[in-house]
Amino acid sequence: HQYSFEADATDTISFADGSLVGNAYVEGGAVVLDGAGAYVDLPNDLISSYPSVSLEVWFTDQGSGTWARLWDLGNSDAGEGSAGTGTSYAMVGLADGYVRGAYKLAGQPEQNLDIAPRPGPGARHHLVWTSDAEAGQAVLYVDGVRAGANNALTYTPVTVGPTANDWLGRSQYGGDAYFKGSFSEFRIYAGILTPLEVAVNAATGPEEAEVAPGMITGMAVQVSETMILE
Repeated sequence: HQYSFEADATDTISFADGSLVGNAYVEGGAVVLDGAGAYVDLPNDLISSYPSVSLEVWFTDQGSGTWARLWDLGNSDAGEGSAGTGTSYAMVGLADGYVRGAYKLAGQPEQNLDIAPRPGPGARHHLVWTSDAEAGQAVLYVDGVRAGANNALTYTPVTVGPTANDWLGRSQYGGDAYFKGSFSEFRIYAGILTPLEVAVNAATGPEEAEVAPGMITGMAVQVSETMILE
């Protein structure tokens, strides 16, 4: 899936179009969220069929409150369209001085990965979360650099299960802050980006990045036989 926010929340790869909610609007090739109820609503079950996945975003934080989400694809006990208490989800959120990526299954504790520091406000940053079902590993990258890993990951998007609230900028937890800032692009890959592929995308930026998993071998760029960017 690829959301470039040129005019709206159209998915230019798989046609899983989202919608802008609240005071969300598109300006200058980015969706702008006000931190006060605006978010992007994406289709249900967006990653639920993927054992392994990479999620990639270019974002500019403008002073979001604690636990504002970059993304939160999941469910709350308040039901579809409402935040309450998160029951199951795949998320990356901005905590107080650090970033957390996590999966949660219904009735089970989170499996998470925390990295510090939290990227500073007022500048665009690149962030990638990869989770490899076969290796049992989650990795977070910030601005093209590997920032941390959880090597004991047993949850996957498949085990998280169906998701009714697939959101950018909003949490399943009603007490968490909304994201304040902008997203230049959001991508989902049905596969794992390598460190080199992450670095290439970070260096080229959202408008030019075209690297999907498996496209780079060593330092040579090749066209994949199957399009894995979902």
